[in-house]
Amino acid sequence: MKTITAYLMLFLVVSLSIPMVLAQENTVPRGKYIYDERGTLSIQDTLFLSSSLWKLDAKTGYQTVYVFPKDNLTEREMAKWFNDHGVGNAKTETGLAFFIFPDNSVFGMIGRKHDRIGTPYLSYFSARSLAGIENDRTRALNNLTFDLKKELGVSATYERAYNTGKAVADNFHIIMGWAFMISLFVLLYKQKDGYQSSDLVLPAIILVLTLFAVGIMSLGSNDSLPSYTKEFGITTSTKLKDHEYTERHCSGSGDDEICWWDRHTEYFNYVTITSYDFKVYNYRFYSKDNKWAWERKEGELLGLDVYIQGNSVSSVELPVRDNSGGRTEYMGTWIKTTNVTKK
Repeated sequence: MKTITAYLMLFLVVSLSIPMVLAQENTVPRGKYIYDERGTLSIQDTLFLSSSLWKLDAKTGYQTVYVFPKDNLTEREMAKWFNDHGVGNAKTETGLAFFIFPDNSVFGMIGRKHDRIGTPYLSYFSARSLAGIENDRTRALNNLTFDLKKELGVSATYERAYNTGKAVADNFHIIMGWAFMISLFVLLYKQKDGYQSSDLVLPAIILVLTLFAVGIMSLGSNDSLPSYTKEFGITTSTKLKDHEYTERHCSGSGDDEICWWDRHTEYFNYVTITSYDFKVYNYRFYSKDNKWAWERKEGELLGLDVYIQGNSVSSVELPVRDNSGGRTEYMGTWIKTTNVTKK
């Protein structure tokens, strides 16, 4: 009886670990990676670099931001900016911030847990990557993003899962493989006193319970059901329209009835949004009796909830929540970007 209990406990531990592992993979990237405080980059360059940094974030778990300050900053002021904006995950604190100044000098600052990126190492490979920044800033920064992806190595948190049910369904063969291995181990163990027909009961129970657990966790993974994911994008065009109309209201009845007319204006803003996946979406902002919809401008960063099957935007969030809580301990270095030959 004790042996059967031990096997069942082992099965429960393995089963419960599966959704926890999947939940850890379902991370939410930062969304905003470019802080162009002095208007240095075009919308296209901002989108291009944001896309690269977004993929780096999803691939490695390191949140990297490029900052173009209006004024020169001291190292203490850069550390304060880093902490105020919470670069990096609050738990892992593996954030990176590069401050690019008008004279093309660059300061790199790292989060508290700089296990894979240390200050001397940061200075070395960043100098190679940023060689030529004075001639082509966007290309140099893209080189830095590409090299960061190589330096950070194997994925720490990979991609975005649409939902746990779909992830379980996609990994059905792995889950059942573990269940068969456990069942086989149980069956072999019970052969120590010779084969008996009852030896098949416990392995069969394990397989049935696994199928049941997978079925429960896979609910909602049907492709015909709505599935949502989080995307980010930049508004690349706007088209403004408005519509005025009057609305009649009455109060009372008979000879005491009083009627009046209200004038209203509806504001429409038909925008084109290019996502970090370089997909183009159309969306309509709407407001009544105020110009909120018209206040959405080109270059504005948006968070999108995208309906996967229809490939359309179901909602838009403003503004993007970009503070993920990371901190630095004033760890950073000035990066030499001139007279360096990239190997």
